Amino acid sequence: MDKKTLQRIIKKYFTTFAEINNFIFYKPTIMLRECNDTLHIINFDLPTEGFNCSIAIQPLYIPSDSITMSFGNRLNHFKAKLPGTWGYSSDKTIIEKDLSQVKDLLEVNAMPWFDKVGSPEGIISFIESGAAEDTNIIVGFPPALRNIYLGFSYLYINKIDLAEKPLLQVLEQYKEDKRGWVVQVKEMINSMLALAKDEPYKIREKLTDYIRITKYNLKLTM
Repeated sequence: MDKKTLQRIIKKYFTTFAEINNFIFYKPTIMLRECNDTLHIINFDLPTEGFNCSIAIQPLYIPSDSITMSFGNRLNHFKAKLPGTWGYSSDKTIIEKDLSQVKDLLEVNAMPWFDKVGSPEGIISFIESGAAEDTNIIVGFPPALRNIYLGFSYLYINKIDLAEKPLLQVLEQYKEDKRGWVVQVKEMINSMLALAKDEPYKIREKLTDYIRITKYNLKLTM
């Protein structure tokens, strides 16, 4: 089955799910919802044949110009061990049967995780508990990025003293890294640490500015 037809089937099948759970179709195969300045992401990836489904959480208060799937996993590996070979058919009935399994996995495993973890406080609790290191839940979430999410989430809830340690760890982890984007991250963290020390009352304003920039970059109108 061609990709456009498969996209239409996926979108139509999940329209009611999206409405019930307050998601929007950001693209035909990406559903988003916003909660406490945090994005909950459901992404259908369509390779040459069939489809995969991944879920992720992305804080809007960390500047970004793209949807980031780092804090997440493929649905078939998230609290499950399934092959995830979905949509390998030209028969719409078989594809909808696969989509039904995806929907069940979203409702049983993903939605409770979004509800529990998909906020600044939830991100903090999840990372501090060590759960973010469990590869049965999260993959592709390296220590430096964990510390960025943790530090900025602490800043968001105005626990500035607790933000300092993870952010300093990021600077140490990236100490010898000269890549352009890493240099920008280090500059941003140094700026936030200076603000926390000298003008902590401006942190909320700065994070609000980051949220605005990220939403503008992503063309979000929610």
